[in-house]
Amino acid sequence: IYHDKYTTKLNSYIYYKKIIKNNFRESGIKTKEINKLNTFNCGTGLETIVMQSMGTENNIFCDISQYPIDGLNNFIKKKNIKNIATYKQDLCSKKFRIKEKVNFIYLNGVLHHLYNDKIAFKNLDNLIKENGKIFFRNYKSGNLRNFVCEIISKIINFKDSKNFKKNFVRYFGKTELNKNLRFTNFRPGFYESAYDMFFAPIIKYYNVKQFINFFKHYN
Repeated sequence: IYHDKYTTKLNSYIYYKKIIKNNFRESGIKTKEINKLNTFNCGTGLETIVMQSMGTENNIFCDISQYPIDGLNNFIKKKNIKNIATYKQDLCSKKFRIKEKVNFIYLNGVLHHLYNDKIAFKNLDNLIKENGKIFFRNYKSGNLRNFVCEIISKIINFKDSKNFKKNFVRYFGKTELNKNLRFTNFRPGFYESAYDMFFAPIIKYYNVKQFINFFKHYN
């Protein structure tokens, strides 16, 4: 999934540049301050590319999966980028080690996938400089789509993911699975969205109060 992000498709880049530009504003980061940012990001790698292209000083990308790391490394080599470092590490592991410090951590749609949030937050705390900023964006919970997906995810398990793509093509045709679906109305591609919702581990934040209490609990 996320093939359009791993391969840095132009439309996907433009879409996420708009999002991150707004996220900087929400974080109180002015345009003239972007060149002083040392960033840390997990996910697909595209957000790191976008932040680097906006003029950040240095950037660290880390993920547990090799796919986004390979995609990002290919992009770095192709564009001869010098200020992005990549690490294949598990943010939720006690063995997580990155020596560099950053002043901006950007995790968009990552938080709810952490299988050990307590360790992850300790690792993030070790990464961030004093007076640094952390941006979290958690997916909206409580809507009908998420309710249906939660029911489905309880019926099937990760072993079913092997047959998912075959059956998806069977029912929805052999068209390119993500072709233009994201960019017609800026909604996620049908295939990648379904796969992510059914098989990715998700911490259950059922309501705003519980979500806020989670952060209060960990200071």
